[in-house]
Amino acid sequence: MIKRLSHGLDLNYNFTWSKTLQNGIEAGTENDIFNRSTNKVFSGLDRPLVSTINITYTVPAAPRASNKILRYVLSDWQTGALLTYASGTPILVPTSTNSLNTSYFLPTASFMNRVPGEKLFLQDLDCHCFDPAKTLVLNPAAWTPSAPGTYGTSPAYYSDYRSQRKPTENFNVGRTFRIRESMSFAVRAEFVNIFNRTVLPNPSAGNAAGAPSPLAAPTCFVSGISGPTGACSPGATLASGFGFEQTALLNTGQRTGQIVARFRF
Repeated sequence: MIKRLSHGLDLNYNFTWSKTLQNGIEAGTENDIFNRSTNKVFSGLDRPLVSTINITYTVPAAPRASNKILRYVLSDWQTGALLTYASGTPILVPTSTNSLNTSYFLPTASFMNRVPGEKLFLQDLDCHCFDPAKTLVLNPAAWTPSAPGTYGTSPAYYSDYRSQRKPTENFNVGRTFRIRESMSFAVRAEFVNIFNRTVLPNPSAGNAAGAPSPLAAPTCFVSGISGPTGACSPGATLASGFGFEQTALLNTGQRTGQIVARFRF
């Protein structure tokens, strides 16, 4: 949808509703290599709902009656924003611990079976209501290994098992100053993640049977979450575990900006 409004404002909106599939054998996420039809699964890059908004606004020229210098300085500035809001990408189903890949000399293990009725998440990944250093967000009780020597029944990805939504919100402002016919000066400021949103890394999801590892408080293992591993008590700082979001290495994603200038003659 494109809507061109008066007074220098342009709005462009695109909405995508899609499904991205892949062949698990070719993508390296196969489950049962003897049953090719079961390996048609969601792609790890699948985002079914994507909204993109592009806004451009040009400041109108100041009235002729105003000061000539002031009119030249304030007129013709252009601002813009690119906003993208989309579903999270799928989380890979944890691998089974039945050692099937060792028995059959396979490059990858089979996937765990999903337990009917068990919730996949212990926290809403998009709520911004928990401390990722002290909270495991995935439920290990939602997965169980297949019987020894058998393939699991789960595909590599489920449509309702997805990571946090990660919006793109960029903003820019700039102007080109016409000095004479063959000479101009352009300046533009560009900002990425203009609202400085915290984007957490995807949770650790490879081993649902692994016990959480504390960074401090070594006696943190207590019962509290249904499943084979138990959970850490409130206040314990974690270093790893199924559903742990590693924030120690979170050194990207903050709001950044740059100024670009160009003199043409």
